Amino acid sequence: APACEMARRPAGLLLLVAAGWAACAAADDAAPPYVAWLERFGHDDFTYPAFIRDQMEACTLFVDPTTNAATFYSDDGSVVDWRATVDAAESDSALDFCTAKAWLIDHMPAFDLHYLPPSVSINVTSMLDDVAAFAVMSDSLVTFNVTLAQKLTYILPYASYHEARTNWRPLLFAKHVAFTYGATTTAEAMARLVAPNVFTNWTGNMWQGAPRAPIEEGLTIEWQSSTAPPVVAPADFVMNGYSSCSGWATMVTYIARSIGIPARQAGTPCWNGGDFAGLVGDNPNVTACWAGGDGQTQGGGYLWNHN
Repeated sequence: APACEMARRPAGLLLLVAAGWAACAAADDAAPPYVAWLERFGHDDFTYPAFIRDQMEACTLFVDPTTNAATFYSDDGSVVDWRATVDAAESDSALDFCTAKAWLIDHMPAFDLHYLPPSVSINVTSMLDDVAAFAVMSDSLVTFNVTLAQKLTYILPYASYHEARTNWRPLLFAKHVAFTYGATTTAEAMARLVAPNVFTNWTGNMWQGAPRAPIEEGLTIEWQSSTAPPVVAPADFVMNGYSSCSGWATMVTYIARSIGIPARQAGTPCWNGGDFAGLVGDNPNVTACWAGGDGQTQGGGYLWNHN
């Protein structure tokens, strides 16, 4: 069967191959790389692909016992400097494990340095390694052009707010990579996810070799007004089955990041209504919304923010 047909398909999308997936258009019977990578994903013996393990072995971390400063070294003994790597990068330079890990250590909140959830792989112990590993895996699959600076800034981050830290990247990658594999632009990749919103069929989207079969008429996640907080992080969204604008924007952002699409949440301090309705060209009051609205008739109590 063509590679795309190996992926589980959500309800209502029975003819995804005929709809024009680039991966299937070549009529190649060889399975795409991610099928082998995910063969034991979800089981207690899952390991990273060999090329990820090789990159990990070539990356050494040294922490100064006095200053706690972290320095990464490549297998030839040279210091891994993500800033220098970005400056020297070509427009389509690939992401590597050591550069990703060095960037994460430099940018993650200090309180996350003390604890993060465990890894899904038996190769390592921390979610931080999963973030770097799966980012490199997704980067090796995409064919659209994303600069290295964009990859570090808009793909690697594992949190956006002070939401609960959950290891969302491996699972979101496993559930959605089949949809976007072969897309030639970020717009095409996003269209496969949100036109229609295939990601909302939570129990219907599974990967080949998953511990359980997909349930087409199972759990779907839905939008529900005025629920964020407390429902913001992807795990919150799934456990509750609903979230409002902030949770929805967060889920879509993290799914995009998990499959190599640079993304971030964006919002406005007030609602598009009342004194702030319309465009700034038609309503000069729209400019005032960036002061946060009034927090009563416009905006809301939570950061006065509407994603």
